[in-house]
Amino acid sequence: MAENDEDALKMEIDEIMDRVKTIMDNVAKVMPQDEEGTGRTNENRSGA
Repeated sequence: MAENDEDALKMEIDEIMDRVKTIMDNVAKVMPQDEEGTGRTNENRSGA
């Protein structure tokens, strides 16, 4: 039974990781990017 519980947990973790990856991909699509495409940096704001 412990093995079944472990397998069930692994499956749940895999599903959660897939969701996290999807969310991160979506965030990357809408996040403002600097010239290098790395996202916002402190350099962008320091000149204000």
